[in-house]
Amino acid sequence: MLKNGSFRRIIVASIALIIVLVTIYIFPKNEVKIPVKTIHQKAQTSAIYLIDKNNYVAKTYININSKDKEKMAKELIDALINGTNKNKYLPLGFTSYISKNTYLNNLKIDGDTITLDFNDYLFKNNEEHDEKIIESIVYTLTEIDGIKNVRILINGTPLVKLPSSNKVIPEVLSRKIGINHKSIINSIKDTKDVTAYFINSYNNTSYYIPITFTVNSDSEKIEVIIDELSGKDYIDDNLSTYLSAGTILKDYNILENEINLEFNNLIFNGFDEIDEEVMYGISYSVQDTYGVDKVTINNKTIK
Repeated sequence: MLKNGSFRRIIVASIALIIVLVTIYIFPKNEVKIPVKTIHQKAQTSAIYLIDKNNYVAKTYININSKDKEKMAKELIDALINGTNKNKYLPLGFTSYISKNTYLNNLKIDGDTITLDFNDYLFKNNEEHDEKIIESIVYTLTEIDGIKNVRILINGTPLVKLPSSNKVIPEVLSRKIGINHKSIINSIKDTKDVTAYFINSYNNTSYYIPITFTVNSDSEKIEVIIDELSGKDYIDDNLSTYLSAGTILKDYNILENEINLEFNNLIFNGFDEIDEEVMYGISYSVQDTYGVDKVTINNKTIK
């Protein structure tokens, strides 16, 4: 039998244990919380050429996941094909003419040339838009750094003729094919092609529309570009350039991979700055027409 003293000690110890447990339950020990730093990464975007509400092939942007050229190209092509998961995330107000059920048999990059082998649905139900489909593909993929040429195959056979117009096209395509073509000529002599980038907006977001003009002119191409951007030959209520009236190209210097331009002071806005829309509209136009990598406008360089 337990003695009275031992029994009392057991009772006291039990009561003490109960008090400790109740205290821990009511007043739990504070946990040490380690702050977690959230890193917000800026989304990676790439230019893509889509059809706007006025049926122009227009330059806009989408988010992409990869920096690898092949994966990037596949992602961009996927976005251009109607009915794909990526196609669901096109910017509002834009669409594509590439048919649902189109897919790539193969994609290969060799140097500055990318080869795309499609199944035979590429133009399905949209044959009348064949040129815009080609322009959209070529201009989108040549936005990838280092890609200058595009070869298109249909089930392994090179595409050399468009299905609707039967127009013969080069087997190796580049931006020399032009985009959103406008012809303003009265003779087949002394013609030249220039591409000028205009601006439109949708849902308060601006985007660029390249127009390739075929004109009669004996002037240097940069002079023709500025003439077109200032509305000399072609005016469309849906297009703008933000180029101030009276802006004059005073001088230019054409180098191997660079063009330097000097305008009068009307190129600047009221804060002695060149508006971004003006700067990039001119720069994109010059880069497409001349194939250079760098344009300098009044000592400001745009790469």
